[in-house]
Amino acid sequence: METHRCHAEPCIREMAEFEKWSGRRVLEIGCGIGTDRRQFPGNGAKVVGLDLTWTGARWSKTGFELFGLNGDFVVADAEPLALRKVFG
Repeated sequence: METHRCHAEPCIREMAEFEKWSGRRVLEIGCGIGTDRRQFPGNGAKVVGLDLTWTGARWSKTGFELFGLNGDFVVADAEPLALRKVFG
């Protein structure tokens, strides 16, 4: 899946700059199966995946467990969040 995603959307690596987030906290809204989010802890970031569905959060958590990665998973609607300076 990861290989396919990198070929299908090569701009993601450049846009996300995974390696620049080492030691920082990253919130991904709409984590789905977590293919992109798994790149952040591999580069030293602490990640939280927020998904509207239990299924999306569960798929992402399963992927993290399979790859031996740590992350937090939240099931919630991100639209009403006021994210001014949550991640300082």
